Amino acid sequence: MSDITQIGGDNPFDWKDVTSADLFKGKRVVIFSLPGAFTPTCSTTHLPGYESNYEAIKACGVDEIYCLSVNDAFVMRLVQECIESIIYCSNMMRKAFTSV
Repeated sequence: MSDITQIGGDNPFDWKDVTSADLFKGKRVVIFSLPGAFTPTCSTTHLPGYESNYEAIKACGVDEIYCLSVNDAFVMRLVQECIESIIYCSNMMRKAFTSV
């Protein structure tokens, strides 16, 4: 078998470690979490609820809405393709909010 050097084309994404200050400083944000992307409850209730109320939430002075999940960044990107108004963050390493 020959060596495989690349699967699926170029990867336009870089892994970035960011802090909560990088994301939220100077902004009013809503943060919610999902136990898992594409689970029945999350896909039929949680995410659509935030999408349908997006304008009402923004009207309250919220700058951005963030969804946090333990799924990896690749799965979260697929979720983002379904509902684009929300910003998705992977908490795969479970580091977010450990000090809260």
